[in-house]
Amino acid sequence: MTVSFLEVPREVTFDWHIVQAKKWLEFDGGRELDSVLVYAAVELRAAIERYVFELLYLLKEGKLSADEEKRCRSITGIFALMKESDPFYRRTIEFTKLVVS
Repeated sequence: MTVSFLEVPREVTFDWHIVQAKKWLEFDGGRELDSVLVYAAVELRAAIERYVFELLYLLKEGKLSADEEKRCRSITGIFALMKESDPFYRRTIEFTKLVVS
């Protein structure tokens, strides 16, 4: 069995991970396979983490120091940097959600 969507190169944007999660669920076809749900969940987690990182990158105007890049290796570090960069980052996220919807 060939799973064509797995044969394309991976991308690094949050929306790509969302599309991958949808493709996993379509691949499942209503069978409710546990492994497919796990793969879709991993893609959604990657999408969330990538979205938060991309938002931080925009807040920092694309300028991250070597120390900041190192701190971005954990989601906790990303949130700490966001708070340092924009104390009202949660409002920024809410605004972004409104724009997207």
